[in-house]
Amino acid sequence: QRQDRYDITLKMFDPTTGVLTNKNLSAMNYYAYRMRIRTHEEDVILKCRRLFQQFAVDMYVKVETERLAFIRFNQANLRSEDYIHLRDAIHSDGDVQSIGRLTIRPLSYIIERELELSKKPKDRHDIIA
Repeated sequence: QRQDRYDITLKMFDPTTGVLTNKNLSAMNYYAYRMRIRTHEEDVILKCRRLFQQFAVDMYVKVETERLAFIRFNQANLRSEDYIHLRDAIHSDGDVQSIGRLTIRPLSYIIERELELSKKPKDRHDIIA
């Protein structure tokens, strides 16, 4: 059945079986369907020019608001803290043992080689930091 406005309780329709599913219809899917050009149907929304542009902007804001609300209220399901550890692992060259540990390396020959004569390592913050 055709709806003239979006409601968060709308259910998705499975076109292969012709039955409503238990999944809720997202605002993005609903408005993408409403804005689709159809050859055998008259669609007033697409013929309204500036009004259609304003409608498209308003619906984009609605879709983004729904998406951000989903991310905000489903942090436990999204497991974002796991992604933070994954990012740390990538930055540490995949060494799982070094994640979350501070490693202080003593002065080495590399640092001493970069020093000018009569300079100490503490004078070169760019190579010891």
